[in-house]
Amino acid sequence: METIKVLSLFDGMSCGQIALNKAKIKYDSYLASEVKSVAIQVTQENYPNTIQLGDITKINLDRLLPNIDLLIGGSPCQNFSLANRYTREGLKGEKSKLFFEFLKIKNHLNPRYFLLENVRMKKEDEEYISKLLGVKPIYCDSFIFSGVYRKRLYWTNIPTHYLQEEIDKRTRNFDLIPNFQDIIEDGFVSRKYGTCLLESDGRPNVNLKKLARRFFKIGFGNVVFKDYETYKKLSIDYELAQDGDIRVLNQRELEKAQGVPLNYTKCLTRNESANIIGDAWQIDTIAKIFEGLKDQQEKIILT
Repeated sequence: METIKVLSLFDGMSCGQIALNKAKIKYDSYLASEVKSVAIQVTQENYPNTIQLGDITKINLDRLLPNIDLLIGGSPCQNFSLANRYTREGLKGEKSKLFFEFLKIKNHLNPRYFLLENVRMKKEDEEYISKLLGVKPIYCDSFIFSGVYRKRLYWTNIPTHYLQEEIDKRTRNFDLIPNFQDIIEDGFVSRKYGTCLLESDGRPNVNLKKLARRFFKIGFGNVVFKDYETYKKLSIDYELAQDGDIRVLNQRELEKAQGVPLNYTKCLTRNESANIIGDAWQIDTIAKIFEGLKDQQEKIILT
């Protein structure tokens, strides 16, 4: 089978390449636009042939490879997020307006296929993006693959029947959905499903009592208890927390939550890893979307 050319915008740690490989989609060129140095470091460690283009706002479009077959990206979400009511500026926000850079490049290159990912947002922003891209998004909460919530919208013209079939199958039979405990290497978690990983997981609270308070009083974040008995003790009085009683997810658990190959981020510290994993795509979800290219790949090359 012939191969395709890929351009990934807001590439992060190149989850697009992980997902393409998981879906067994062959590509001969992968161009990436990213500015976060630790993300680029991880990408080049794992995929040294990646062509890094730098800041999306400074890309010389005339110097891009001709005939990009697949354009992908997850534009910044900070101003879209419904969870952040103080900075919900939508497409007018400093970060989220970078979507228009994705749109500009898409219109310039006219790739055969594209994929844009973002968070759930105000209906007017979702509908405006849909109008500009010419497709409505498919919604998926990736907890069905990993046991950790990740509610996201995906705008794409790739056939999405493989993803939709998987969503239908797993939501009809919850026994197929992993529990949060399944990704934990040691200790006990009190929730059946974990909360969404965020970039802020790279800045965990090191004060154990404050970490326990935030969990029990606010219900925010993912924590691991030494065992069930310790969880019960701290649920009564979190001030009793001491060394070894409670911790945040370790690096390998963070990777498993996003479906990232184990040790993919081993060149980073735990917190550096958490920072970029919190921004990353959930691999199984994206791979299921990319499976829709299987029946299309020869058409891409032959036309």
